[in-house]
Amino acid sequence: RGGSTQQTQILSYYSGVWLFHIFKMFILRPRQHISSLDDLYRSDTDEKVAASIGSRPGASLSNAKELHLNMLIYTIGIGTIFSVTSPGIPPEEISARQEAAYQAFLNISFHLRNKGSRRLH
Repeated sequence: RGGSTQQTQILSYYSGVWLFHIFKMFILRPRQHISSLDDLYRSDTDEKVAASIGSRPGASLSNAKELHLNMLIYTIGIGTIFSVTSPGIPPEEISARQEAAYQAFLNISFHLRNKGSRRLH
């Protein structure tokens, strides 16, 4: 059983290292010809994701794009924190925070849609 715990710790460590490097590659890579958040959105996302979010009941494509942009901004921000902190934030904490943020952004987006607002200001 002691080996099992040690294996879990080793796997957790290497998962964290792997996630750290993935975030660092995504976050710190140069982005050319970006002069607006719309440019960033177009360069860093796949429009199929917004279409998928927008196809859910009560959703619209414009709100889905807004949600997706907010999540992109959040992910770049938390990825920056994750990739420059030492000794490092556990990947489980980052994943839990990302899921909580997704749910919060989703709730805000649908709440605004139901009130007739199309964008967050």
